[in-house]
Amino acid sequence: MKEARQAQALEEKFEPALEVQLEMSHAESSVHHQVRGHVGWMRPFIDIIYGKKKHSSEYINSQKLPNIMVYGVFIVCILPIFLNFLGIDFSSPKVSLDAAKIINVVDHRFNILNGAFTHALLEWAAFTTAILTVVLAFTHYAIKRDPATPIIAVALLCAGFMDAFHTLAATRLIEAAAPNENLIPFTWAICRLFNSIICLVGVSVFLFRKKSTSVKYGTQLIALTSLVFMVAAYVTIHLAATSENLPQTTFPGNIITRPWDVYPFLVFCLGALFYWVFFNRRPGPFLHSLLLSTVADLAVQIHMALGSTALFDNHFNIAHFLKIFSYMIPFAGLAFEYIRTFKTAERISDQLLKRNRDLDDFTYIASHDLKEPLRGIKSNIMFLKRDCGADITEKGIARIERVTNLANRMEDLVKSLLKYSQIEKERTQNEVVSLNEIVDDAIENLEVRIKEENVQLNVANLPDIQGDKVKLTELFTNLISNGIKYNEKKNKIIDIGISHFLISPGAESRKSFGPTIYVRDNGIGIPEEHKLNIFKIFKRLHAKDEYGGGTGAGLTIVKKIIDHHDGIIWIDSDINIGSTFYFKLGEE
Repeated sequence: MKEARQAQALEEKFEPALEVQLEMSHAESSVHHQVRGHVGWMRPFIDIIYGKKKHSSEYINSQKLPNIMVYGVFIVCILPIFLNFLGIDFSSPKVSLDAAKIINVVDHRFNILNGAFTHALLEWAAFTTAILTVVLAFTHYAIKRDPATPIIAVALLCAGFMDAFHTLAATRLIEAAAPNENLIPFTWAICRLFNSIICLVGVSVFLFRKKSTSVKYGTQLIALTSLVFMVAAYVTIHLAATSENLPQTTFPGNIITRPWDVYPFLVFCLGALFYWVFFNRRPGPFLHSLLLSTVADLAVQIHMALGSTALFDNHFNIAHFLKIFSYMIPFAGLAFEYIRTFKTAERISDQLLKRNRDLDDFTYIASHDLKEPLRGIKSNIMFLKRDCGADITEKGIARIERVTNLANRMEDLVKSLLKYSQIEKERTQNEVVSLNEIVDDAIENLEVRIKEENVQLNVANLPDIQGDKVKLTELFTNLISNGIKYNEKKNKIIDIGISHFLISPGAESRKSFGPTIYVRDNGIGIPEEHKLNIFKIFKRLHAKDEYGGGTGAGLTIVKKIIDHHDGIIWIDSDINIGSTFYFKLGEE
C-alpha cells in the first residue's frame, strides 16, 4: 500500500510536466509534417546529404565506371591547357587575302574556309555521337525496360539537333537571317544553354517520380517527353534562324569574353548535383557517365567564357573538341553497361547450365540407385507374406498390401524420373525422319491397348522432318496414350495431322519453325485453370487411382522432347469435348 501511494504521488507530481511534453511532441510532429510538405520536392537531396541512401556504398561503387575511364576524362579535359603551355596552338590558321600571294584560287578559297570546315566537322561529330547514343539507349531500354535511359538520350539528341542547326546555319547550308559573326557565337550559347537545361529536365522527370510508376508507363512517358523536347528544340531553332538582329555575345576586351556562356556553366553545375543525387538513387554506369560528362561540359564553358575572343581561335576549337568528348562519355557509359550486362547474362547462363547438368546427374543417379532398395522392399514383403502369412492377422495383411501398393507407386515414380533424366542426358540425334513411320511405331507400341479400348485412329499424310526418331516415337506414344486414358466415351477417336493455317503463340519470336502438328482426342478435356500445370512433372489433375493411375510424368516428358528439338507446344481443350495438342519443331 505504501509503495502504491508513493507511485501515485510521483504520478501527480510529474503529470503536468508529462502533459507539457506530450503537447510539445504533438506540436513538433505537426511542424515536421508541415515542413515535409513544403520541402517534399527536396526529399531526394535531403536523403542523400544526410546519408539516407537506398543502396549500400559497396553497391553504388560497383555501378561506377572503371577508374581508368574516370581518370581519362580528367586527363583529356586538362591536356589541351598543358599542350598550350608547351606552345601548341589549336586555332585555325589565318590566310592572307593578298592577291599577289594567291597561286591557286580554288586552293586559296579552301584555305580561307579552314576554320569553318574544322568547326563544321567538330559540330557534326558531336551530332553523330548523339545519334549513336540514342540508338544504344533504346537498345538498353529493350533489355532493361528502364525509360530513364532513352529519355535522357533523347534530351542529348535534341541538343545534338541544335548543334546540327548551329553547324548548318554557320556554313549557310540552311538559310539564316543574321550574319555569321553574330549567328555563330549566339547560336553556340543558345545550344549550350539548351543542352544543359534539357538534360536537367530529363533527369528531373525521374528524380521526383517512383521508379515503378516510370517503368509502368515507360513507353508513353518516352513518347510524350520526346515530343516535348523536340518541339522545344524546333521552336528554339526557328527563332534563332529567323531573327535578323541577334545580341552581341562576344566581348574580347573583358575578363569574361563570352558572358552568355556563363549561364550554361551555372546550369551544368546544378545538373551535376541532380546527376549525383539521381545516380545515388538509381546507380548505373550510364548515370555515372552522365555525371562524369559534366566535367567536360564545365571545361567547355570555361574555355568559351574566359578564353575565346574570336571565331576559330585556340579556345574556340578546344571547346568544340571537348564538347564532342562530353557527348562521347554517355555513349561510352552505355556501351560499358551493355557489355557488362551481356557478360553478366553469359556468366549466369553458364552457371545455370552447370547447375542443370549437376541436377540432371543427381536425378539420374538418385533414380537409378533407388531402384535397388525398392526391389529389396518388394522382395521382403513377398517373403513376409509367404513365410509368415498364416500368423498375420487380416489387419496386418491389409497393411502389407498397402505397403506393397506404395512400393509399386514409388517404383513407377522412380522409373518416370529415370526416363525423364535419360531424355535430358541423351544427345538428340538430328536426322531426316518420316513422321508417318514414327506414328506407326508409336501405334505398334500401344497396339494391344488400342484394340482393347476400340480406339479409332485417323492419321493424315505427314511430312519428313529433322529430329530424333526414338524421342519423337516416345512423344507420340505418350500423346496417344494420354488421349486413350483420359477418355470416357465408348467410341474413342484420335486424329493426328497437320494444321496449315494455325499461328502458334510465341512463334513470332523464332526465326523458323517446322509445320504445326496436332494430336486431337475426344476425351474429357482439360479445365482452363489447369492448362499451365499439365506439363509439370508428377502433376496429376485427378486422384492417383483415377483413369488407370499413373505418375503424371508423361506430358512432362513430351514437353522435354519438344524443348530438345527447339520447338514449342500448346493445348486447346474444351471440357467433355476433347483436347488438341499442337506442337512445332525448330528447323535449325
